[in-house]
Amino acid sequence: MKSSPLVVFDLETTSLCRTSDIVQIAAYSEEKKFDTYVMPYKPMSPELSAMIGINVDGNQMLYNKERVMHKIQFQALNDFIIYLSFFSKKPILVGHNI
Repeated sequence: MKSSPLVVFDLETTSLCRTSDIVQIAAYSEEKKFDTYVMPYKPMSPELSAMIGINVDGNQMLYNKERVMHKIQFQALNDFIIYLSFFSKKPILVGHNI
């Protein structure tokens, strides 16, 4: 019997506070990868922005000073759920910075 797949995912956020906004969701399994940038409602702390390389300039998101496509929070989270639904068995989630 095939075991459930393991999906490791990471969230980058606007700060280290519990009320911070998500700015990136990345996930990896042996079968599939997922990565999306998320436009935050709250400003990013300059220290964290420098550390992770993600910055918001008006309505643009930048990663290492290059524009990246981004989504609104609802769409990004919905896309992550859709990504998880494509596994043949319910995956086991392992999270970092969640």
